[in-house]
Amino acid sequence: MNKILSLLLAVAISSYPVFLFVEPEITDSVSATDSVGVSLQVTEEIAISSPPDVNLPSIGGMGTASSTGSFSWTVTTNNSAGYTLAVKASTSPALQSGSDSIADYTPATAGTPDFNFSVGANDAEFGYSVEGSDTAQLFLDNGSACNTGTTNAVDKCWLNFTTTDITVARSTSETPSSGTPTTIKLRVDLGTNAFVPSGTYSATIIGTATTL
Repeated sequence: MNKILSLLLAVAISSYPVFLFVEPEITDSVSATDSVGVSLQVTEEIAISSPPDVNLPSIGGMGTASSTGSFSWTVTTNNSAGYTLAVKASTSPALQSGSDSIADYTPATAGTPDFNFSVGANDAEFGYSVEGSDTAQLFLDNGSACNTGTTNAVDKCWLNFTTTDITVARSTSETPSSGTPTTIKLRVDLGTNAFVPSGTYSATIIGTATTL
């Protein structure tokens, strides 16, 4: 009997330190979470290029003659709503030399471009057309008429400059970082009986780019 008790006591004592090492520690933990929003306002900007002046080829002033030229304005904007480009002349008529002038182009319907540039036998006139990926509807065509259709035919849809802005290009989104060019083509035609006094005729054409 004493041996049995001694053995049980020895087992109990030897088990006690094992329990101290394997008994898991019980702890309590808590956490809190928060978030912070970050915002940045990017403001709209717009820029327009400064093309060089245009020197139209010289022509004779008596009888049939034609002179053409062109320049391009490149508009760059980050405005996601887009932009417009408008043009106007500083004077009326636009092309003048002292007291002399060359008449502004006269389309068949005022305010609507003619598909083809056409002047009377006795007339000399100065007009323009527009080409580019953002060309305004006014200068688009259906192959025979302007301000209708979706085509931007080359050397078509001619209009007169005025001293008030006429929108020539429009976009409803931002441009590429390199900008979007719009080409203004210029033309002076003299009819078979036209008579234009000699001189250096000049015009100032103003382009204005505006965010939408």
